[in-house]
Amino acid sequence: MQIQVAESSSSFKLIFGKPLSLPIFTGSKIEDEDNNPLQILLIDTKNGKRLLNPLPPSMKVEIVVLDGDFPSENGEDWTSEEFGNSIIRERTGKRPLLVGDVLVNLKDGIASIGELAFTDNSSWIRSRNFRLGARIVMGSKEEPRMIREAMTEPFVVKDHRGEHEPAQQVVMGSSRYLGHQESMRTEHKDMEFNQVGGLVSNPQVEISCWMQTTTKIQQPTVQQGDAHDMSDLSSDTTLS
Repeated sequence: MQIQVAESSSSFKLIFGKPLSLPIFTGSKIEDEDNNPLQILLIDTKNGKRLLNPLPPSMKVEIVVLDGDFPSENGEDWTSEEFGNSIIRERTGKRPLLVGDVLVNLKDGIASIGELAFTDNSSWIRSRNFRLGARIVMGSKEEPRMIREAMTEPFVVKDHRGEHEPAQQVVMGSSRYLGHQESMRTEHKDMEFNQVGGLVSNPQVEISCWMQTTTKIQQPTVQQGDAHDMSDLSSDTTLS
């Protein structure tokens, strides 16, 4: 038995199964927060359960890009016309903004999106944010299509070339640090070599250093006990 979507238009809606995995880069696969393919669910708003009844075979889910500022006021209230007017298309001369599984079938109330990616960043629109949206499309005008659309939270899409910049900066910073340390060690070794070379090449300096060292070694060391004995000896000599 097929559901009568038109008679219960306010009772069914699409939702994204889970939030998106962020950040998102151009050319990278869009996945959910658990790094799994995105899923769109058709649920009954009366009980919050997924709709398992057979659906018209021509009923498909279209994935679109929305302006991040949509909806402007009430996030839970919009019309299908407002939704359509907020769809963002590619810039002139560019590839389609969204590529991959942009039109998928509903089966048992689930539409799975295997491959999906952006071809352009979000910096060129006023809000600098995109949303992903999902809506029902029908193959025939006679069939009803009044099911509420789904949308994600706003997000930024960055160019793919910026994906590894932080890691590159760390590597470059480490290389500069290691290079600086190596330069300091080389300079220190040169200084030591120059000092030793100066001693060897100058005999007077070498002999002077040797004499100072020898003098220090030959100087007697008077212990405390010896000083006491010498004092006694002086006293004995005086008495005699």
